Amino acid sequence: MKNKTKKLLALLLALITLTSVFAGCGGGNGMDSTLSNDALVGQNDENISNAKETGYIRDKITVAFTGATSLSPWGTSNNTPGNYEVYEDLFEQGIDNVTYPVLADATRGGNNPAGIMGYDHEEGTTLYTVYIWDYIYDHKGNHVTADDVKFSYEYQLANAVTSGWEVLQSVEVVDETTINFTFTRELTGLGEFEQIFTLCFIVDEDTFNNSKSKLMVEMIGTGPYKMKAYVPGSELILERNENYWQTNEEYINQAQKANVRTIDYKFINDSTTRILNFQTGEIDLSDDIESQYTVDFLDGGAYGDKYNVFTYPAGLIMNLWANCHPDSICGDVNMRKAIFYAISTDELVAALGGTDEPAYTYSNNTTGDHNDAWNEMENYNSFKGTPEERKAIVDEYLAAAGYQGETLRLLCQNDMTDFCTILVTMLANYGINAELDATDHAGSTTKEKDPTAWDLEYNKWGGNSYICVKWLHAFSWGNTVEGDHTTNFVYNKEWNDLLTLVNSQEGHTDENLTRWLEILYENAYATNLYNTTKSIIYPEEMTYMYRNSHLIILPGACEYADPNA
Repeated sequence: MKNKTKKLLALLLALITLTSVFAGCGGGNGMDSTLSNDALVGQNDENISNAKETGYIRDKITVAFTGATSLSPWGTSNNTPGNYEVYEDLFEQGIDNVTYPVLADATRGGNNPAGIMGYDHEEGTTLYTVYIWDYIYDHKGNHVTADDVKFSYEYQLANAVTSGWEVLQSVEVVDETTINFTFTRELTGLGEFEQIFTLCFIVDEDTFNNSKSKLMVEMIGTGPYKMKAYVPGSELILERNENYWQTNEEYINQAQKANVRTIDYKFINDSTTRILNFQTGEIDLSDDIESQYTVDFLDGGAYGDKYNVFTYPAGLIMNLWANCHPDSICGDVNMRKAIFYAISTDELVAALGGTDEPAYTYSNNTTGDHNDAWNEMENYNSFKGTPEERKAIVDEYLAAAGYQGETLRLLCQNDMTDFCTILVTMLANYGINAELDATDHAGSTTKEKDPTAWDLEYNKWGGNSYICVKWLHAFSWGNTVEGDHTTNFVYNKEWNDLLTLVNSQEGHTDENLTRWLEILYENAYATNLYNTTKSIIYPEEMTYMYRNSHLIILPGACEYADPNA
């Protein structure tokens, strides 16, 4: 059983990896992804598709996940644990760039250039008419209608980070199952349709208003799982939704399946603690494990009979933003350049065990429009001088900035404190003082809005078919309420206009892409750090692993073998 299971999953994962590589030359999807199992779902390969359908329902799985202090469903970059099992969007998209309807009605529409069911759109116009199923109900039994779609979009647009949404003009209800979306222009940009229609969870308005916490500490959606219990900072328990609204198997995608009765998310941020929990049997599954921790879980290892390991190029780029607002010490371009020259990507990778790939440009080589020549552009990101040469440059910029030893505040999420501690030490070696401010996704989003609350922020972003879509996701003025600056307070209109241009079909040229990068480096808005290699430790009886377009494993959508068979 074990060898057969391992071979099957290894084959599936290998195919997923190959699919992600070839998909890099296709159309963009606007989301944080280079790997997904969507390409294996449906009719792409009948044998593989049939092989993963075991029909076995696992009783429980315990998953290590990044800690959360809020369960808010809002924001286009949301990665709160359990959100993708509890809440649903109008559409979803796989790594094969195929967009498919979820809450959108798959029996209506299709009159659009892409031929996607669930909506109509006449080429050359700014109107997109979306149709939803007439029998959608959330976990409270409330009927979800077009009014709730309108509420969800308008609430998210007004209250959360909505990168790429600046073109959304209005959302109007036609009838109970029909919604008109009007934009300031036709969605001809790369990945624009998906950026808007696959990145808004639909919430019933009455459910939201009746929630005392406004869904900050409870989860009530339409998905195949519902919340059973939540202990802030500790765990989230989901249970299978036995009254799931979509009962027609023809229209249930793999992500909508519920092959586990109970999913227990344990909030454990660091790999060392996760490994200890694997050894004691307290968790069954974890992504984001550094490869050096996996030896005991390989074949022949102490726990190799219970677990398997899949190591992969994550396509996740670690990067650092500077707060460019005048009220931040990093408002001075000389200070920003001093900080970025003090960081050696090669030394960072060595400190992390040497399994990752240094990033010498603000791009990602897993994307279709990446240019290797950017790695050789002369700037702080590509600098490979000796420590002495690096220090001379840093000292010069620090002097120009008038730096007097002030302490910079480095904002990061809880799961990256180990790495950011190394970063703080590296800065200290060049005379720059910094301290960590670790929080969760909701906390960082709140602090980002206050220019006096942070100076640097660690971020991570995945691959995409187009690097410019990722730049848009990070630096769109639409991410801010004011709409006249980026999240890190860059007010450069030339840079913003160029970003819009490179995300259009006519403006997507190497010359324009390169110029956008040059402006970034001239002004030291951000720097890339490294491209990660990660491992997943998973239970031996898992025969098919489903990862969504955000690289997040959905345990309920995975397939399992009966251990007693």
